[in-house]
Amino acid sequence: MYINSIERPQSLTEIAADRLRTAITEGTFSMGQPLSENMLANLFNISKTPIKQALTELRNEGLVVIVPQKGTYVFTATPEDLHQMTELREALEVKGLHCAFARNRKKLVSDLDYIYKHMLRTREEGDTLEYLRLDALFHQSIMTLSANEYLLAAYKLIAVKARAMLFHLSDRPLERKEHFEEHGLIMESLKKGDVETAAAVLRKHVYRHSHIDFSRLDDVSLHNEPLAADRIR
Repeated sequence: MYINSIERPQSLTEIAADRLRTAITEGTFSMGQPLSENMLANLFNISKTPIKQALTELRNEGLVVIVPQKGTYVFTATPEDLHQMTELREALEVKGLHCAFARNRKKLVSDLDYIYKHMLRTREEGDTLEYLRLDALFHQSIMTLSANEYLLAAYKLIAVKARAMLFHLSDRPLERKEHFEEHGLIMESLKKGDVETAAAVLRKHVYRHSHIDFSRLDDVSLHNEPLAADRIR
């Protein structure tokens, strides 16, 4: 007999973690910004205990830094941080692309084509936030369709932080035509069955993400040192 699975409702900790994760990756909170448990509890209308647990979870993801006796802060980044993350992304995503092409070729092409068309629309509309969401989904879809749980788990460890870096530090992504067109080149190469060209474009694309403007952090330390004053109370 077939029994439908019952989805477990999210705990308050999971809700708090999701909201805080989104707030960091989509710019509600700045890099290096102090985060107090009281402020977050009031902002999200959730008690302090789930907030504290959520902050611990996000610390493990590298999105916040908890400094004993000082406080909790949104992460900051150095050029070396970005370089190391880019090296890891290249290794994971290129391998993920080959696996996805070998195991789920038809769905891979279909999904990427669908996402690319929506990226085109949001780019034309000037919707930066939605464009970056779709960009993240494009890469996430490749990794999901790799059908390799270990590759996907490793990717998830860095994907959210990579997205946050791109949002906070990328210089006008909608104006970077080559950034957008590379998604199309990857998709078209896969349609033709040319996974090697797709992988070469993906590799170039990942490294293009590392060409971001650290001058935008002129009000934030580049050495993961917390800011002195709260911006949100």
